[in-house]
Amino acid sequence: MTPFVRFLFSASITGLVVSTALAAPLVPAPDSLLAAARQAPSDTARARTLLRLSAWYQSTDSARTRQYAQQALHLARQVASRPLEAAAWLRLGEGYQAHKRPQLALDLCQRALVLFAKLGDADQQGRCLYTLGRAQLSLGQYAQARAVFRQELALWQQAGNPRRTAEAYARLGESYGYNDATASEGLPYLLKSLKMAEEGKFPTVMLSVLRSLVSVYERQDDFKRALGYLRRELQVARDLNDPEKIGGAHIALGLLYQQDEQDSLSAMHLQAGLNLLQPRTAPQLDYEKGVAYYTLGELTAKKPGAAAAAIGHYRHAAALFRQKEGLGQQYVSTMTVLALFQLGQGQTVAARKTLAEAARTAPAVFYSVEGSYDVLAKVSAANREYADAYRYQQRYQGLHDSLFNEAKSQQLAEVTTRYETQEKEEKISALQRATALQHRTRTWLLAALAAVLLLSAATYWRYRRERRARREVQAKEVELAARNQQLLHTEEQLRRSLDDKEVLLKEVHHRVKNNLQVITSRLALQGQEPRANPLVRAALRDIENWVQSISLMHHMLYQSADLASVAFQPFLEQLVTQMHRTFAGGGAGTVTCAVHAPAVRLGSSTAVPLGLIINELLSNTYKHAFANGRAGHVDISLAPEPAGGYSLRVYDNGAGLPAGFSLAATASLGLRLVHSLVRKLKGTLAVKQPGVGTEFTLMFQEIE
Repeated sequence: MTPFVRFLFSASITGLVVSTALAAPLVPAPDSLLAAARQAPSDTARARTLLRLSAWYQSTDSARTRQYAQQALHLARQVASRPLEAAAWLRLGEGYQAHKRPQLALDLCQRALVLFAKLGDADQQGRCLYTLGRAQLSLGQYAQARAVFRQELALWQQAGNPRRTAEAYARLGESYGYNDATASEGLPYLLKSLKMAEEGKFPTVMLSVLRSLVSVYERQDDFKRALGYLRRELQVARDLNDPEKIGGAHIALGLLYQQDEQDSLSAMHLQAGLNLLQPRTAPQLDYEKGVAYYTLGELTAKKPGAAAAAIGHYRHAAALFRQKEGLGQQYVSTMTVLALFQLGQGQTVAARKTLAEAARTAPAVFYSVEGSYDVLAKVSAANREYADAYRYQQRYQGLHDSLFNEAKSQQLAEVTTRYETQEKEEKISALQRATALQHRTRTWLLAALAAVLLLSAATYWRYRRERRARREVQAKEVELAARNQQLLHTEEQLRRSLDDKEVLLKEVHHRVKNNLQVITSRLALQGQEPRANPLVRAALRDIENWVQSISLMHHMLYQSADLASVAFQPFLEQLVTQMHRTFAGGGAGTVTCAVHAPAVRLGSSTAVPLGLIINELLSNTYKHAFANGRAGHVDISLAPEPAGGYSLRVYDNGAGLPAGFSLAATASLGLRLVHSLVRKLKGTLAVKQPGVGTEFTLMFQEIE
C-alpha cells in the first residue's frame, strides 16, 4: 500500500467514523460535565454523565476515557441497570479501539453486544457490531470483520434505515481495502453505498465513499477515475460549506497530483488545504496537516535554492506528528528524512542534531525503526566517524533481517488463517446439512414409532432393538470422527514443524552468507593496506575469491525453493560477474565469458567444492591467460553425461600453458586445492591445449 493510498484509506475510514450516526454524540465541555456528575441526583444519572465524559476524552486522553467508563460500569452494576452496564462495556471497548488496543476492544464489545441483544436495542447492537468489525480489522482478521459488517448490514436492512444501510455498505466495501489483492472486490459495495447516499441525500456518507473509491482506483493506477471521484468529493464538501472537509479534499488532490508527478498542481492544492485547516486546532486534523507539510517539503526539496523552505516544511510536519498520540512512527520517519536532506545539503552538524532530537523525543520508536540506524550510519560516515558508522550499519542490517523474517512469518500466518477459516466454514456448512438431515430423520422416526405402537407390541419391541443398533452405529461414527480429528491435528502439527524447520534452514544459510560477507570485507580491507606485500595481497585476494564463492553458494541455497539444491546456471553467471569485478583493472584485458549449464541442479555437498574448482580455474585464467591487457573469451559448460555423472569444461583462448607444464607435478597451491576437491568429487581432471588457449575438463559424480 503506497503512502498516498494509506492517507486516502485512513481518511475515508475517519470520515465515516465522523459522519456515522453510530458515533458518540457531541457532549458539553468537561468542566460542566464534572459539575453535573458531582451534583447528579442519583447513581443512574451520575453513570450517564460519566459515560459522556468518557466520550469527550476518547480522542485525546486514553487514561481518562477508561477511568470514567469504569466508574460508570461500577455504578451501573450497583443500581443493577442492564442498559447502563451494556453502554459502559461498549464505551470501554470504543475507548480501547480508539487507542489501538483492539483485542481488549473485541472482548468488551462482545459483552456489550450480548446484553444489547437481550434488551432488543437494535441501534446499540449496530454500534457494537461497528466497533467489533474495526477491532478485527486492526487485528488483521479481515474475513471475520467482513462477516461482522454483513451482520450489521442485515440488521439495518431489517430495521429499514436507509442511511445506516448505506453506511454499512460503505464499511463492508472499505474492509476489502486493507489488502491490495482484495481492494477491487469492495467496489460493488462502495458503488451501492454511493447510490443510496445520493438517493437519500446523505452528503457525509458520500464524502467517505468517494474517498474510498479514489483509494481503489489509485491502486489500479487509474488516475483519471481517481481524479474524477476526488473532484466530485471536493464539490460535495463545498456544497456542505465545511472548511475541514474542503481542506481535506484539497490535500488529497495534492497527493494525487504528486503521484502523477504534476508538482505545480500538487503544491497549489496542498497549500489551499493548509490555508483552510491551519486556523483549526482539532487534534484529528494533525495527521492531514502533517502529511500536507511533509509532501510540500518533498516538492520544495526538488527546487534549487529552496533548502530552507523545505526544512521548514519538514519541521512543521514533524511538530504536528509529535503532538498527536499514535503518530510516533510518522514523526520519526519525517525526522530521518529531514536529516538525510540536511546531510545532502552538507549540513552534517544539523543532521546529527535532528537525529538526536528524534531519539530524545520518541526513543522507543526511533530505535525500533531500521531506517534510523541507516541514517545514523550515513551521518557518522560523513563526519568521518567510521567506527560508529560501521556499528550503526550492523544494527541496521540485523534489524532489517529480523523485520524481513517477521514479514515472512506474518505472511505465513495470514495464509494459515485463511486456510483455517475456510476449513471452519466448510465444517459449519457440513454440520448444518447434517443437522437438517437429522431433523428430517427424527420426524420420520416419530411417525414410524406411532405407526408401530398402533400395530402391535411385538413390532414395538422390534423397533426398540433397531434403535439400539442404530445408537451403536452412531457411537462408532463419533469414535471414528474423533480419531479422524486427532489424525488431522497430528498432520497439522507435522506440517507446522516442517515449515518451522524450513524457515530455520533458510535463516542458517542467510546468516552463514552474512558472516562470510563480513570475512570477505575484512580480507578486502586487509588487501588494500598500502604497505601490504604484493604476494600477501595476491594470496588475500585468492582467499577472498574462495570465501565469496562459498558465500554466493549459500546465498543461492537461501533463495532456492527446496533449500537442498541449487540451479547452477544463475550461480555460474553471478560467479563470473563477481570474478570479473575482482580482476577488472588488475592487468587483465577485456574478457568475455559464456556460461552454459541449463537445467543442472546440484546438492550443496557437490555444489560447494565444484564452485571452488571453477573459482580457482577462472582466477588462473584471468591472472595468466589474459595478463598484460590481453583480451579474450572464456567458455564454461556443465552438462550431465549419458553414462551417469557430469562433465565440466572450462576453455579460454588466452596465452596457453607454459612449455613442459604438467598438471600432476604442479607446485601451485591453487591447483593442489583443485586436485584435493576433484578427489572429493571422485572425479578426474584433464588439461589440453587445442591449438589456441587452454581447456580443462572435469568428469565427476554427484555426492549423495
